Amino acid sequence: MKFHRKRLVISSLEASDALYLTIEHKRSSDLEDEDSHSSIVHDSVASPGSCLSRILPRRIQRKFKKLQDSQREWATGVLLCAYGTSIILFINVVLTITAASMSYSKYQSQGYNYLALYQGNCSTSKNLARGMHGLINVLSTLMLAASNYCMQCLSAPSRQSIDEAHAQRKWMHIGVPSLKNLRSIGLKSQILWTLLCITSVPIHAIYNSTVFSTLATREYGIYVASSDFDPNGPPKGNLAYPNCFDEHAAENMSDFYSKIPTFDKLPISKCQDAYAVDFNPNRGTVILVTNSPKAGNTSLLYTGTGNWPDRVGDPKNWGYSWMCSGSDCSREMLEENTKSAHGKWSISAELDYSPTSRVVESTVSHCLSEKVDEKCQFLFSLPLCLAVILCNSIKVLAMFLTAHGSRREVLLTIGDAMSSFLSNPDKTTVGNCLLSKSSIQASESWKPSSVSAHILQKGRQATLPKRQRWVYSVSRRDWILLIIIITLVFSLSGYLLASTIIGLSDSNKDSLRGIWNLGFGTVSPSAIMRTNSYSTYYRFLPTVLLANAPQIIVSMAYFLYNSTLTSMLIATEYDGYGTDRKPLRVSWPKGLQRSTYYLSLPYRYSICLLSASAALHWLISQSLFFVAIIPHSIDGTPTPNSERVTCGFSPLSIIFAMSLGVLMVGAILALGMRRFKSNIPLAGSCSAAISAACHPLSDDEHALRPIMWGEVQIPRAEPASLPLGTNEETGTSESELDARGREARRDQSIQESGVSLLVRDDMSDDSGASYGHCSFTSHEVITPSPLRRYA
Repeated sequence: MKFHRKRLVISSLEASDALYLTIEHKRSSDLEDEDSHSSIVHDSVASPGSCLSRILPRRIQRKFKKLQDSQREWATGVLLCAYGTSIILFINVVLTITAASMSYSKYQSQGYNYLALYQGNCSTSKNLARGMHGLINVLSTLMLAASNYCMQCLSAPSRQSIDEAHAQRKWMHIGVPSLKNLRSIGLKSQILWTLLCITSVPIHAIYNSTVFSTLATREYGIYVASSDFDPNGPPKGNLAYPNCFDEHAAENMSDFYSKIPTFDKLPISKCQDAYAVDFNPNRGTVILVTNSPKAGNTSLLYTGTGNWPDRVGDPKNWGYSWMCSGSDCSREMLEENTKSAHGKWSISAELDYSPTSRVVESTVSHCLSEKVDEKCQFLFSLPLCLAVILCNSIKVLAMFLTAHGSRREVLLTIGDAMSSFLSNPDKTTVGNCLLSKSSIQASESWKPSSVSAHILQKGRQATLPKRQRWVYSVSRRDWILLIIIITLVFSLSGYLLASTIIGLSDSNKDSLRGIWNLGFGTVSPSAIMRTNSYSTYYRFLPTVLLANAPQIIVSMAYFLYNSTLTSMLIATEYDGYGTDRKPLRVSWPKGLQRSTYYLSLPYRYSICLLSASAALHWLISQSLFFVAIIPHSIDGTPTPNSERVTCGFSPLSIIFAMSLGVLMVGAILALGMRRFKSNIPLAGSCSAAISAACHPLSDDEHALRPIMWGEVQIPRAEPASLPLGTNEETGTSESELDARGREARRDQSIQESGVSLLVRDDMSDDSGASYGHCSFTSHEVITPSPLRRYA
């Protein structure tokens, strides 16, 4: 079969059809002054145009205009990131100075490691910490997003660096974060990229721990009173009675009795709810009024203390074990005993602490409970705040230095690269129109081609590839790295979950209800890390780093996940030009080009990914979290030697975090199974493969118009006039184009059905060429045939 193609005259000023002729005529004057006639969308969003003119000072607007005139438009986004990060730095400095001033003026005799901003109600201190953590997450997200944008701009290649790499038969990444590109961006850019990267690690590790709340718990005295107990005054005639208060109650007898009228009278159920808690913040002395007559010769008997400071956080030593008859006691056991006794609560009391002492059991009628002020604290760490400010300052400096770099024509997106290659084709990839990223990575030939009249014959001839799945747009190495980091995350999560469940009480570990009742991020003695040292000074920083270590690991997983998703979506955008004619999506549009609102991920993906990532980070912060427990003695003074700084676990949060992680992994695998719509070779982010597909074989302003990928007409050496009824750009009649398109689609459908097709070398046109050529072009294209060779 032989295709007959008419001779043609190629003009760089003609459009491919009547529509483009009309557009060309309409925009002929606009193209002369593109700076003042760029797209409306770009003016209002991507460039410092009408929208920003009402916000930014004129000095900054003039700086943006200067960057555009010097072909350094990419630096505009970097400058905006630098200004935004400077605002965050200002907020951090102001908050730190204000917090330090308030703390030192309000609370005296404080150390340097962490300072108190509030002391009182535990709910208030916890809500203050949550609110500040919300603000910190917003600031850190904005700071890290700006940092990542600048890092991607630094690693993005310029056209000059791509030409130099291609001349050495090397290629660079376009449109994705890349470590490979760092070798070609210069020493200064490498240093700036490294600074931005390194300063992100402390922000992940310590920013959330700059503020935190402490849990205050209080020791209390336990008394058993007879039914005839008189709260209005002590019994008379017992000389040893007052000495008992001085020794055990940490106050004299008169003060003790003067407070009793202020005690709350609690029924049995509320009394148990108030004192059968892991950490007691707001209850003091408790008097258990029984139905029994006088115990010994007194109506009030001291039996000991509860919630001992030296046993805080120890699951094997319940602070309320006095409420049960046996040595073991738990909330569930107490409820079960009371229920089996038909609502009655019996306690045991020892009359005398001597070898001849005897224990009596009494039934509790009600309780008299002392309500005390809560002493939970909201603290901030000045050293950690200063470390965050230092990292923030380095980022601001690195961003401004990046914006003042000398690089020109930086290609941030594949649209930028395609626009550059269509406007100025790359000679090193001529004759390799079906070059793909996988063929280059497999070390197949990317042969040099000399510029001559027969340049296409010296290229590599290839056949059209089959439609592939999205998963193949990501390199095997990237998939392996993603699988390794995801496996690590799930392994650590599973180990932490198993360890936490094993450490729970028997009544909790065997029921989902028991695990659910623990809640999100709730401190429980059975779900905190065991430590041998109670020193808060030496354990503070290591504990903070340990509590935030999962955040760093998940951030690494997010980086790989984002890179994988970006690679697939870049390939999808690239593939879309094989089925539809549309303008290029570029950073700074000209002509009919579209403006880009993002570097790599469309909003419908990026918003979902950012939301899932934020939720995952929050769940992880509730799964492994910083815990500071400050015990107080009976008189309400802190006991420094019993303070505990450690990490807490939450099995429920771990389960939810793992479930969300499974959904995210399932989502990216499901996307990977989708098929591309066209047979365009997978270029991915490979600059050489993108360049190879941008040889339209005619000098025209293809990049400024809507383009499409497909088989194009190879130009003749000698132009001639065209007969009527032919396409003026290709020299092929419309009926021929339609027929060839139908044949190509038929061959493609047969190939996709699994039937093998024999590639024929005798398929040539009247010029004798036994190959075709595919390219992005604004001219007419036809669907390539799987039976034809292309170069």
